[in-house]
Amino acid sequence: MNPQSGPIQAQGQAPLSAAAQRRAGWLLPLLLACAVYMAEGTLRMLLARQPATSLEVLGMMAVPPLLACALFAIGKRFRNPRSQLYIALAVGLVMLLGDAGQAWSRIEQNRQRELASAGIRDAMTVLRRMAGGAEKPGALPDIDPTPRAHGAYGELERAVKTVAGQRLAQHKAYVKDLDDIGLPRLFDPGRLARDTGLVESRMILELAGRLLPTYRQRNQQALDEMPALIRALDIDDDARTRMLDGVAAQRQARLRDVNRAWDLETRILDEFGQMITLLDDNRPYWVARGGQLLFERDDDLARYRKHQARVDALVREQDQLGAQQLASLLPATLP
Repeated sequence: MNPQSGPIQAQGQAPLSAAAQRRAGWLLPLLLACAVYMAEGTLRMLLARQPATSLEVLGMMAVPPLLACALFAIGKRFRNPRSQLYIALAVGLVMLLGDAGQAWSRIEQNRQRELASAGIRDAMTVLRRMAGGAEKPGALPDIDPTPRAHGAYGELERAVKTVAGQRLAQHKAYVKDLDDIGLPRLFDPGRLARDTGLVESRMILELAGRLLPTYRQRNQQALDEMPALIRALDIDDDARTRMLDGVAAQRQARLRDVNRAWDLETRILDEFGQMITLLDDNRPYWVARGGQLLFERDDDLARYRKHQARVDALVREQDQLGAQQLASLLPATLP
């Protein structure tokens, strides 16, 4: 047992000098400050809405710690370099936490935008299927206005899907009414053969014509209700004002499209009426056989086909107009 008093030192281990201990005390805060400001610089560049150079980002990052150090340097105890380093580290941590919160908010905002865009794209897909006319309206799913997204993007999604759903519902109702009165079977050869004097055919056309003003008015009413729908959205006032201004600016163009669409429908029914008149005036010279109409005279057949060609042209014009209306009604992405 060593009788001498005093600290026992391990063999071969020399004590650190006071200067070395001070240098070691600087190392950890210096490394932390470097890591914090590197992370802060990376976040600043990622969050910048416009491309920024490294020098610009460095300038933005340097101002807050320099101001803080200058402010704390008023007190003598904070004037030494080590205190200034801790001040810069604390300011950097505050800036990093603030930018991290902003980055998280941006990520969540982008996620909500993608959810809303996906919901709108699905609604557009249904409307495109409707405009294509290849499927029966009953086979098309209803458009649920409930948004997938939350917040402002969810409100915009709700508005767009509500308008799309109204349009689909009106289309389904119109096609059902036409089916109920028998328009899809107007030129069925078997029905035409049984229709003495084509009285039933003319009644079908008359009933179809009575539907046009009703559905034209419903489409116009949907346009008139757009401002009220936008005012009811839970969005900020600036966004609401921009949307209302956009609706007001486009109203006349959309009203022209609505009227043009129903004018085309009226012209199609007029062509159908002329085809029925042609058949009625020349009843002795055509027959229904084998599921088709057979004309005895080539001139009657040529006139009948001419009307069919006009109907086809009007339908193509309707399809083009429908595509234009879809493009203006539903954006593919949200801002």
